[in-house]
Amino acid sequence: MRLQRVARRQPRLVVFLAGISALALALASCGSSSKPNAGSAPTTTSGGAVTGTTGPQSTTLGTGVTADAVKLGIVMIDYNNDVIAANIDFKRGDQQKIYQAFVDDINKNGGVAGGLKIDPVYDSYAPLGAGPPQEACTKLTEDDKVFATLGVLYEPTGAAQVCFTKQHNSILITHELSKNIMDKAPGGLLLTSDVLAERTVTDLIDDANANGLLTGKKFGILAEAETKSRIDGAIKPALKKNNIPFGTAGVLTLDPSGDTTQSLNQLDSLIERWKGENVTAFFITGLAAISKVYVERIRKTFPDALILADGDASAKGAGQDAKNAGVTPNPYDGVLSEVGLTDQQQFETPSMQACVKIWEDASGTKVVAPKDVKAGPDGKRDEIWITVRDACSDLKFFKTIADKIGKYLNNPNWVDAVNNFGPIDIVAQDKSSLGKGKYDASDSATLHKFDSSIGTSGDWQAVP
Repeated sequence: MRLQRVARRQPRLVVFLAGISALALALASCGSSSKPNAGSAPTTTSGGAVTGTTGPQSTTLGTGVTADAVKLGIVMIDYNNDVIAANIDFKRGDQQKIYQAFVDDINKNGGVAGGLKIDPVYDSYAPLGAGPPQEACTKLTEDDKVFATLGVLYEPTGAAQVCFTKQHNSILITHELSKNIMDKAPGGLLLTSDVLAERTVTDLIDDANANGLLTGKKFGILAEAETKSRIDGAIKPALKKNNIPFGTAGVLTLDPSGDTTQSLNQLDSLIERWKGENVTAFFITGLAAISKVYVERIRKTFPDALILADGDASAKGAGQDAKNAGVTPNPYDGVLSEVGLTDQQQFETPSMQACVKIWEDASGTKVVAPKDVKAGPDGKRDEIWITVRDACSDLKFFKTIADKIGKYLNNPNWVDAVNNFGPIDIVAQDKSSLGKGKYDASDSATLHKFDSSIGTSGDWQAVP
């Protein structure tokens, strides 16, 4: 058996491709947290000046910054790569052209940081292993000498993110981050408009328990190698805090070839242990562990078990795939996760509609809303709206911080601004903030359950 594509994410699309153990095509949008967490209040230096509010800490210009422009790296997944294209059921359009439309719009409307024009440097890569993401880092930081980079940089070990932020002291705004990766970067240089996975875990367990959904439950825990640290770092502490018992925690070994024989054998052994422990609920952490191939195996033995998943993207995508395949009952019905605005809700926000208008005016084409996207003759959905959202959101996120700094755009001033920012507006989100030690901005998500009866393929439904 081979690990199938499982996830079309809300808030972000994540795809696992056959033959690759941990490939995620991550696209920017709102993250997952139901609890607002405002940024730190302005602090004072030893001399008594209020940082982040009274002017620049340094009057030098950073790498890639001149008196007129700022060089900005933009990384993009290469969806046209033969391996990737053969295993996805969507299209993203001409990403560079879409990003450029928003760069042009910003530049013609005053630029960033008090008048600097954005000078974009594009790099498209196929995240088939750790090499390409790190090559993107080397190219953009050493060869192109950008001030900052934004876009989807997927590298689950954190090596590429560390390459940008620690090895090259360069700012990176990206997605699909965990606390383990964030902690490797100097404070304020690695940012995401989403939420860190560990905060999602804690919020999910807290919210489910507050709704009375965990009463009498005993949990089994299923992880994959990349999420193993969440077991002791987030899941068990959150269960203990809520006085919820748990049994065995297992970690699946994903074969780099994509063959699931070994991981399914591991799961069968875990299922036998969970049966003996009288487990009645599961916390499944990671984007692969919540795949249909594993959830269906669990459901055969535990058909009525409650499932909590921090991979809302994968859970939704796999649930929709099961619905489209006519699987009854749908193994994902009732799965709980922390979810922000739905795709259609994001699309209908005023901030997203402003982005849509910019692209429609620039391209002369109409952006099809998520609810109206259908597969074409080639079997692929033309989801241009996602690229529009991502490009507009990432660039606005960068601009908002740069505008607060002003013309002296450099790393010290950037970190100071981030550490003292507080609430920040992000496209298609309704609540976000930055502050010292809080570099994952989203505060938008609430408890949801998957319901396959919603719409044509199923969707998340808010838990009252």
